[in-house]
Amino acid sequence: HRDLHSFPTRRSSDLKTALIRGFAQVVAQGNVPENLKNAVIFELDLSALMAGAAYKSETEDRFRNIISDLTRFENPVLFIDDIHNLFDKAQTLLGVVNILRSELAKGSFVLIATTLTDEYRKKIEPEISLVRWCEIVPINEPTNEQAAEIVTGVMTSYATHHKIAVENGIIPEAVKLSKRYIKERKLPDAVIDVLDRTMAALQLMHHMGPKLAQQFSEELNKLKAGKADQEKYNTLYQKLINSLNLQTISFIDSDAEKSSEITQITPEKIEIGRAS
Repeated sequence: HRDLHSFPTRRSSDLKTALIRGFAQVVAQGNVPENLKNAVIFELDLSALMAGAAYKSETEDRFRNIISDLTRFENPVLFIDDIHNLFDKAQTLLGVVNILRSELAKGSFVLIATTLTDEYRKKIEPEISLVRWCEIVPINEPTNEQAAEIVTGVMTSYATHHKIAVENGIIPEAVKLSKRYIKERKLPDAVIDVLDRTMAALQLMHHMGPKLAQQFSEELNKLKAGKADQEKYNTLYQKLINSLNLQTISFIDSDAEKSSEITQITPEKIEIGRAS
């Protein structure tokens, strides 16, 4: 019998890392098989491992000390994110790799390491003596339904941070639009990024919107009082469309006088204005 260590691989994005962090939460909650219930998970910070090392052997000594501390626990699990960074061209961490290879052969702890598919093929796969102890776990992009479920699980923390609630039905729609329009990122990262940015923008406009709305309302009132020509009014109208989002415009809409000289701003007109 020998321990199998995991290498989750993915073409891009942070889903592989999120998966491991989710695994850690499940272990902490105790919703795991008996052989994992006492597991203690540690994450190796590669930058901290190398920071301030005056010579190469100092990094190796640090790693030996880490392994020594790990093995004092009954069921230790070592997590190394983006393990391909150990295999740099200068081979500055070659000694660490050799120590890791030796410890895996002993089976003194379980290793879970993440990497990208291309990096695995280029840097790790040639290390046969290391790979033979590991099980490769490819991580494919989730379906829209799976992505929505993943995002729903993490959105509570984002809502708490931004102090903005996410209504039912928003997440599936965000998944669909992210999949259609954001080609450079994969699910669920693209959805989380879109929702995070949107919530941050709404929070900013919640604080800044009334002030901006007041400024534009005053300018509109000045144009109204001075009976400004249509060209000047259209210029300000376009500036308003380009500068404000719907939330801020709603502030103006609620305060502005409803007259034939001041055109009421609606979402439909904003879309027409943007198209023009």
